[in-house]
Parts: sequence; structure tokens; C-alpha cells
Amino acid sequence: MPPGKYGMQEEWGKEGDQEIVMDFLLPTGIFLKFPVSQNDTIRNIKKMVWKNASREALFCALGDPDLYVFTCINQTAEREELEEESRRISDVRPFMCVLRLVAREGDRGEKLTNAQISLLIGKGEPHPSQAAVARQQGFVTGGRLVFFEVRFCQKVTSCQYLT
Repeated sequence: MPPGKYGMQEEWGKEGDQEIVMDFLLPTGIFLKFPVSQNDTIRNIKKMVWKNASREALFCALGDPDLYVFTCINQTAEREELEEESRRISDVRPFMCVLRLVAREGDRGEKLTNAQISLLIGKGEPHPSQAAVARQQGFVTGGRLVFFEVRFCQKVTSCQYLT
């Protein structure tokens, strides 16, 4: 990732059927990386993951695709389970292009209903406001600047004692 670029805000804002290279972490420890279209649904992406995973070691350790759900870190820095598989990846807008496949826990119907209600009331807003994005970028950039200032001061201080 180039310096000064954090997350995927610019990528999700682009119009058209753009392909984005995504990373997929499977519960068997296998790491997959391949391009997906911005307009692909979670269901289609899961089918592509299963197709690509079938050529990998430990594929036989995976169960039925319906036993698993993708999770990601969303734009509001929260872990989100992608229960509603009819959503497009551009609607989910993960912070980074990484989806983790985990075994489902609990009642799927109840989780799906809760996910839909959360979207309706605006919890985990899929499209953060410009102010929220600016705060997030400012926090990350500010944190890096403070880190470099501290490191620089430590180096300068240690050099003074050497002379």
C-alpha cells in the first residue's frame, strides 16, 4: 500500500464495474487472493472462493459453504458478519480488501434479521459521511506523525550523548 493511503475509501467511490483484488482467509489456514468485481454479491464471491479453494490443500477439511459466513472490518472499524449474501461487495465497503471465512454460530435467521434491522436504522452505516472519513484519515495520519516525531527525538537524543 503506498504511503499516505489507508483503507479503500477511494476504490469503493469509483463508478463502474471495476475489479478489485481481494484477500480471503479460510478457516483451514489457506490464504487466497484473486480479483472480484465491485458489483459481485457476497454469494457469488463465496462460490468463487469455493472454486479456487477446491484446488488447494485441506479443501476436504471445509464443510458445506452454507456452514460459513464472511467477516470483515467495515468503514466504521467494526467487525461485521456478512450474513446477508445478496449484498454487493461495494455496498459492504470493507475497510481493507480482506474477507475472512468463519464457521457460523447461533441462529442464522435471527442474525440475518438483526443485520437487516441494523442497516435500516443506520447502525454500521455502509457509506460513512465525509466528516467520518476525514476524522479517520486524520487519526491515522496524526498517529503516524506522532510516532515518527517520537522516534526522531529518540534518535537525536541518543546521538547527543555519543558526541
